Amino acid sequence: MYFVGNIAMSDISRIDGKLLRAFDVLFEERSVSRAAVRLNMTQQGMSGVLQRLRDLFLDTLFVRASHGVVPTPRALELAPLVKAAIESLNAVITARPFDPAQASGTINIATSDYALSAFISPFFRRFKELAPNVRLVVLPRNADNLGKNIRNGRIDLALSLPRFLPTTLHRQKLFDEKYLCAIRADHPLAGTTFDLDTFCACEHLLISSAGDEYMTTTDIALARLNRSRSIGLTIPNYGVATDIIRQTDLIGVLPQSILRSGRRNLLIFPPPMEVEGFEFVMAWPERVHAAPIHVWFRNLCAKLARPNSET
Repeated sequence: MYFVGNIAMSDISRIDGKLLRAFDVLFEERSVSRAAVRLNMTQQGMSGVLQRLRDLFLDTLFVRASHGVVPTPRALELAPLVKAAIESLNAVITARPFDPAQASGTINIATSDYALSAFISPFFRRFKELAPNVRLVVLPRNADNLGKNIRNGRIDLALSLPRFLPTTLHRQKLFDEKYLCAIRADHPLAGTTFDLDTFCACEHLLISSAGDEYMTTTDIALARLNRSRSIGLTIPNYGVATDIIRQTDLIGVLPQSILRSGRRNLLIFPPPMEVEGFEFVMAWPERVHAAPIHVWFRNLCAKLARPNSET
């Protein structure tokens, strides 16, 4: 008898798409009960499927824990292979033009708080109009674990600054970001010229998960001029930044994309010195490079990231 990995050649006929799909859903959910709901099965039926998977792969695969189940090392090894096999089978079966309206599945994205506010929030409405049965899962982009999560199949796409991405990934530029200043429309200094002295004299809003110790590109630009600014408030993310600016006398130096979606009752203008912007890209592994749903999704990201795109 011949073996491929831990699977005997005589067992190949026991593998079907539903069994692979069950493994994939169970790996994503890390819970027998939640996986059963997604697959429209009873929990007892899902337990039976799990036993079939264990018999097939000669491994426990998922171990019970207080919060659900935890994959074994063998399951972690199999996960990206199983997902790739499912996508390949789908590509063979649905060898016709991809129709997002008829598609189903899950796309897992790793990104930052910035991208959630600047890109995902305005993007999602249009995405759901086109692909109502496709689910998005957005996870924090942890630079230390990103490569591992992509390799084990937990991440399909990363939205990020290039420096945080593994060099082994395919990547495509989405847009160039620049920084602008914002104050509330009825700020005491509204209508005045915001020169460098005025800018430095104001109290500023700082967005930094590292606290006041973090040197932003704004602070670096000021340091080159032997100047500094006064920080009145530091917050860890962009989610409420424009709301805070609307309700205080603080000035914020924020990415243009953040201000584009939250410019109500704000005055927006360029900073009085040059502040370096950044390039924003998407990156993905070979595993999903040719999968129709992922190709479509990446094309949609690229289209809606362009200035003046209709979202």
